[in-house]
Amino acid sequence: RAVALAKIVHIITELGTGGGQTLMLNLARESAKRHDVTVISLIDRCGFDISDLNVIFLDKKKGLDLKTFVTLYRTLKRIEPDAVHTHLYAALYAFPWFWRSTQRRGVHTVHSDAGKELPRIHRFFQKLLYHRRNVTPVAISKTIYEQVKQLYHLPGDRAALIYNAVDVERYRCDGRTFGKDMFTLVSVAAFHPWKNQRLLLDAFYDVYRNDHTLRLIFAGDGPEREAVFAAAQQYGIAQAVTFLGNANDVPAVLQKGDAFVLCSQYEGLPMSVLEAYAGGLPVISTDVGGVGDVLFDGKNGLLVQPSDRVALAGAIRKLKGDPALCERMSVQNCRDAAAYDIKSAAQRYEQLYWKA
Repeated sequence: RAVALAKIVHIITELGTGGGQTLMLNLARESAKRHDVTVISLIDRCGFDISDLNVIFLDKKKGLDLKTFVTLYRTLKRIEPDAVHTHLYAALYAFPWFWRSTQRRGVHTVHSDAGKELPRIHRFFQKLLYHRRNVTPVAISKTIYEQVKQLYHLPGDRAALIYNAVDVERYRCDGRTFGKDMFTLVSVAAFHPWKNQRLLLDAFYDVYRNDHTLRLIFAGDGPEREAVFAAAQQYGIAQAVTFLGNANDVPAVLQKGDAFVLCSQYEGLPMSVLEAYAGGLPVISTDVGGVGDVLFDGKNGLLVQPSDRVALAGAIRKLKGDPALCERMSVQNCRDAAAYDIKSAAQRYEQLYWKA
């Protein structure tokens, strides 16, 4: 059914920097052009500029907070939304809202590997909602879609597939040139163990020690940052490696690069890879999660196996030594990025809200 003006609520654990948060905010901003949109963050923490959005913070305490179940329920009762869209761990706290009435309908985006996305007890409650048809799970890639159906024992019509999306125009960079004196790798990712930024530093060192025309930029923060920084000092390559910390202007960071690198041990469908596509960068990534659904080895980037230092160094050398290949990949990614634009993704989600 067509809804001219509706109340849409997005619920997320927190607004710290990350791919799930970025997608949610992109969707909220796009839907707000047509509807009344509210974002509810369970935890009072934010790493984004949200001045243009209606955001409610619930001040959830660390760990399981029973009070937040009540606070969220009352908040939703006051808003009386037409659609509720949950993200990450926030799904558990919305359970009472959905369970109390079969008329409640919602959507939950599975942002990562379905088996790692939520703790086991959370998955138990999600499965109840999925089978009761209160909530429709949305996978962000084909790989995640199959995982969701298998993990929750769902028929195909009870899950949906909507690829992650970015504001393509914001990242667009036309006219990239390759073959310059210096070749710069860019990585935009948090310094968490599963992002495996140390692997990138190690592979970069393996190439750099024989070719000093390489540079590496890390954009991101997290518990592993100091250890990776110390390793760069120990390798004696600190002059070639830049640690930017959290970057508010990711398009500007991507502009500095000649190739994008992601070394994760597991993923859903990384927003950073799609941002790199829109920015016209060739991409080197580990073949995890939904990456292989959108990155085709040798066409728009290079795939390597997780934790394979030798293969990653080889991929860096290959792009560094072949400007023509980089140019072809850049053109391909600029062209294909349109398939991952936030405008069309938001419209598909809105159709799903009313269908759900």
